[in-house]
This record gives sequence, C-alpha cells and structure tokens, in this order.
Amino acid sequence: MLQISTYAPNLDKLFESFDLNCGAHVLELPEGNDYLRVLLDNNVLQSKDGVFSCGLGWDFMTQQGERRRSLFRTNLSNRDEVKELMNLIGAGPASAEILKEKSSLQGVAVLSLLSWMESLDMISLQNGLYYPNLSYDVSSEEEYEVQDGTYNVEIDIKEDKYSVFEYLRKINKDQVILNPDFQRNLVWKHQQKSKFIESILMNMPIPPIYLKKESGGKFIVVDGLQRTSTLLDFINNEYALEGLTSLASLNGCYFRDLDKVQDGLSARIEDRQLYFYIMLPSVPMNIVYDVFNRINTGGTQLTRQEIRNCVFPGPATNLLRDIAGSETFIRSIDKGIQPLRMKDREAVLRCLAYIVIPDYRREYPGSLDEFLEKAMRVLNKKTSSEIGSLKQTAISCYDLTFKVFGNKNFRIPTEYTRGRINLAIMETVFHCFYGINSLSESKVQEARTAMQDLLGDEGYINSVVASTASVSQVLTRFEKAHRFFDNILDR
Repeated sequence: MLQISTYAPNLDKLFESFDLNCGAHVLELPEGNDYLRVLLDNNVLQSKDGVFSCGLGWDFMTQQGERRRSLFRTNLSNRDEVKELMNLIGAGPASAEILKEKSSLQGVAVLSLLSWMESLDMISLQNGLYYPNLSYDVSSEEEYEVQDGTYNVEIDIKEDKYSVFEYLRKINKDQVILNPDFQRNLVWKHQQKSKFIESILMNMPIPPIYLKKESGGKFIVVDGLQRTSTLLDFINNEYALEGLTSLASLNGCYFRDLDKVQDGLSARIEDRQLYFYIMLPSVPMNIVYDVFNRINTGGTQLTRQEIRNCVFPGPATNLLRDIAGSETFIRSIDKGIQPLRMKDREAVLRCLAYIVIPDYRREYPGSLDEFLEKAMRVLNKKTSSEIGSLKQTAISCYDLTFKVFGNKNFRIPTEYTRGRINLAIMETVFHCFYGINSLSESKVQEARTAMQDLLGDEGYINSVVASTASVSQVLTRFEKAHRFFDNILDR
C-alpha cells in the first residue's frame, strides 16, 4: 500500500527529489519537503549509515527519462489503489471530489495519484472530469514492456560450437532461419562490420550466439543476427573491409583478396570456432520472453510482439506485416496506432486471434499472451490459400468499419475529442463486422446508432478500459458487442 500523507502532485519533482537525495548524506528533514517525505514513507529512499540509498524493489528509479517513467507507470498499474481509481474512472467520468468520496484512500493520496496518472498518460482531465486514457490499458502494460520472469526450473539450454564454415553451411542449407524483419532497423554500419571481421582475424573473444531450436529441427537466430549476416555477407564478397587500425593492410580487401595479402587468412575466418547457446523446444514461452530480453544486446527491451515475430516466423508474421502495412488498415486507424515496436501488428493479431480460434469462449486462458501465441501457431499451420483469404477478408473488414465509423473507428469519443484507439474495442468491432461484405446506407446509420448505444453501456465500457485481459471482461465485451450489432448485420 502506497503511503501518501502529503500533497505531492508533481511527478517530475518526485523524480527530482530522488535524484537530489539518493547518495546524499542524511540531514534533518526540512519542513514542507513533501516529495522527500513520500519517498521516505514508501521506502523508495532509505537511510543507511547516514546516507540515503535506493530502497529494495525501487531500483528502476535510478533509470532516467522515459525509461524511468515507463517502469514507474508499470509499478503504479499493479497497485491496488491505482486499480481502484482506474475502475472508478472507467465506470464513468468523475471529478476529483467524487473520486475522493468513493475511494478508500485519503484525499491527498487520491489527488497526488490522479496527478501522477495524468502525467503518465494513464488518464486525462477534461473540463474538471477525469477520463481513462484509451491508449493505455492497465491490464496490458506488461505486454509492451517485458519484465524479468521468475521460475524455479533449470532452463533447457545446451552449449555447442561450430566453425564459421559449419555455421554458414547450415544457413545455406536453410537449417538456420535468419529473420531480417526482426532486426528492427538495428543494422550495423560498414565500419562496424569491418571491425567485427578484424576481431575474428585477431582471435579476439566475441559473444556467443543464441539460437532457438524449433520442433522441426530448424534454428532461429535470437541474438547474433548482425554478427551472422556480417560473416555471411563478407564471405560472399558483398563488401570490402574499411576503417581497420590493427590490420590496416587489409583495408579495401574483399574475402577473396585476403590470401593475396597473407596466405591462410581466409582459412583463419572459416576455421574460427563460434560458441552457441541453444534453447531447446521444451523451453516454455514465458521463459523464452525473459531470456530474449536478458540477452538482448541492443540496449532496448523487446516488446512481446517483437519476440513473437522472431519465435513464430512464417505465414503468421508475413500476414501481420502485410495487413498492418496495407493502406486500408492505416486509413482505418487514422494514425491511431504507430508501427513503432510492432504495436500495429499486435493490434492486427489481437483482432485475428478471436477469428482463428473461434471457440474463444472456452479456449481463452485468461492470459492475452498465451492466447496470442496460440493464434500465431494456428496461423502458421494455415495453407497459402487460407492465409490469402484471411488477409483479404481482414482488410475488407477494416475498410468497412472505416466507411461506417470514419475517424472515430475503434475509439470512445469524448465531449471535445474523437478519443484514442482502444484495442479492446477494435477486437470486438472487428469480430462483429468480419465477413460482412457491404451495408446499405440505412444499415450504416443503424450501425452508427448501435455503436453509440454500445459506448453508452456501462458494462461494455468497463470491460474495455479496466482489467481488459481477464476472462470475464473479454467475454462481457464480446457478448455485448454482438448483442448490439448482430441483428443489424444479419448474423
């Protein structure tokens, strides 16, 4: 339980107070220092040996910028008091006074938390009333920022080594899957490639490469894609070395030129032993997510969809890419979902999951991640004709919903704005309209009225703004959406 006994509404000042005091000598607490008081009351800062240090469980506060804000938001979203406020706001716009009255928290705690939540884009304040920020979903915060997992089993990973020649031969025989779509634009520059080749020639230590073994026997490069492609391209004479300092005589050389400079240099590269960690098919997906992030060398944690894109290459990933990149889909969301970090592809996947797993009422496990993983597996088993049909029907569905709802598609309009994209609404509207080829003008008007009525339904609104991944909320919003639309759409 958060202890907020003083009014501390400015989140930036809270962070500033932490930065100023962490590592500083403990002095008598100045009167009126509300932000330091909040930090101390919640053990964000603790006094040890006369010095303020970061408290247990608050290590993320030492981060900076958006990274700290993101982790602080995740921490808040898991707090019961914040969930209470989000549920109260989700039930209908409310003023601070009403929230203080209905909440079990002290008034200063409510006011401070509301200000923090607004600063973190969890809620918005309009004309004195708080609204849920519909681009933020408490239940899915961790879907976009993967956190370390905890487990009490040994991870089924084996160590192995191959020469560069053996490794590249496996690639050429299609035994190793290189998924360039997973590179996320983290492509090495020419000089970086050259320096890596120089390290190989000088027998300098290089990090191991991580592979994920599929049940079919093939391997997916999890970490080490740039190193792999650098070796492959160099041996295929795709580029010449440049910017070398220790082996400057090799500048300008392609692989084919190495032995001209010094006999045996090409063999030195091909014979170099590479070390591998191979995750076996038995490794559960929640552990795979964690391992991916622990070994990620890019410095940025991967989103769940970025990881899915790597783990489930094939028809599924191609389908999501094609739909999310289509002009029709982009128009239907009207810039409401950015392609950054594959959020657009995850949105498409969430829509398709309830289509390709038609008995979702029984099969939805209460975990959105598990459900989406299952959907990826189902999609990867589809034939090319089935994938083509899904693609065409999905794009047609996005087109139809935009024709009906325009730039308010998949949103909850407010008094002053059209609102933001809400993925839970997108799932249900897509499901209702999927397979409908066209609507008469009269039906379009009826659908628009039905949408207004649906957004006025307290149960539906609550199911799309709070605890949206729970079984009860999923079933509620789909049942209500179909109740409002099915007669109009002649289902």
